[in-house]
Amino acid sequence: MERDAHYYEEKAEEFKLAGDAEGVAAALYQAAAHDRYLRSQRQHYSGYLFALHYLEGIGADDLRAAHLAYGELYRDEEVLPPVGAYKHEKIRIGYLAPRFVESSAMRFAEPLMLGLDRDRFEVFAFSVGEEEDSFIVRLKENLDRQGAGGHYFCLYGLSLGEGALAVREKEIDILFDLGGHSEGGQTLMIMAKKPAPVQLSGLGYFDTLGLLEGIVDGFLADEVLLPLGEEEKFLEPLFRLPQALAFQPTAAMRNFRAGLASRRTQGGVVFGVVQNMLKITDSALKAWGRILQDVPGSRLLIKDVLPKSERIERLRQRADSLGLPLERIELRGGSLSFWDIYRELDLVLDTFPYPGGYMTALALYFGVPVVTLRGDSYGSRFGAAILKAAGREELIADSVEEYVEKVIELGGDEIKLRQAQERLFDEIVDSSLLDVSTYVRKVAEELSCLHRLRGGA
Repeated sequence: MERDAHYYEEKAEEFKLAGDAEGVAAALYQAAAHDRYLRSQRQHYSGYLFALHYLEGIGADDLRAAHLAYGELYRDEEVLPPVGAYKHEKIRIGYLAPRFVESSAMRFAEPLMLGLDRDRFEVFAFSVGEEEDSFIVRLKENLDRQGAGGHYFCLYGLSLGEGALAVREKEIDILFDLGGHSEGGQTLMIMAKKPAPVQLSGLGYFDTLGLLEGIVDGFLADEVLLPLGEEEKFLEPLFRLPQALAFQPTAAMRNFRAGLASRRTQGGVVFGVVQNMLKITDSALKAWGRILQDVPGSRLLIKDVLPKSERIERLRQRADSLGLPLERIELRGGSLSFWDIYRELDLVLDTFPYPGGYMTALALYFGVPVVTLRGDSYGSRFGAAILKAAGREELIADSVEEYVEKVIELGGDEIKLRQAQERLFDEIVDSSLLDVSTYVRKVAEELSCLHRLRGGA
């Protein structure tokens, strides 16, 4: 039987539901290779690039090479005619996203979308997909305050060329991609046509994009995500900031936090992993097994993001084959409401090489310390960037050995752990991670400077 792109696409979904990260990556690569249509070929390859970050043993050079190959899918791309700098009274900032919905990515993007000074900036939002939830309602209300006509536009149903022209017609000065290779890289296909004179990316993705030179003019970075001297890991120029991200809690998060009771460790320390199970590598499982062995009476609670029993069973089998004590490990499927789990956890163990972003920031906000492992690529350092912004650099490890040692040192001393929880709960609200106003002000300064350098008013 001849196998086509649709066959491999379905296999990728099966592997995803089974919690098999290697299977997902391999199937999406084959889907891209077998696809006859350029747009869906790009989508499949974007999915493959995203899935590579779940796998261990793939270094920054390998990731760069894989992303570089993505650019070959744009060799014959028709780019819109170049335009000079517009002379608007305010700088027009456009945000292009796969969808504007309440999601983990929007917790980092919302400060920039809704916090810019409206006396200096005019903000537009362009969605590639359809959506309707509390976030999009709030976004539309905020943008509509800028004047008649609204500043939210849904590009769903338009061709790539039509979508790019819709952005060009609004004379956007700086277009910001919030998708990258997530959700099939749909935003990149519009960015590739260069609808705006200046185009930036970041927050929605965590690696170089691979588009042809001159398409993306800057990728958000700071000294943690990409230290000086490592610029060659990216194909795009870097848009360096003192701090590349800030976390914006929702009103519901603030209300939940206000109701958190004092956390007291009783009957042994509970370590927690609240993540997409595709992120859980064998190396991480082995490290967690060593931690359980060296912290008597401790338990490990792992919660997935999907309510799929197949994923739970596969992880159970993997943990058993690696010799982990299953009697001290609880595995739970995903659920819409999961915040209550943070009442049970004493210390969160970050996944690696693909660390948490939203889940890490959320745990810290709720007063649960997180130990993370800093890797050698932008994406593997996202947890470290969050912890630095939170003022918790002592929880960042640079090797698996150090990661294990830090967890054992903190988790093995219940008094020290309790003190760390209390300090975190009290101090996180005043940290740089949650200082949205300062973050937005600094980004605004850099955007204004970039606009002037490109010939803007």
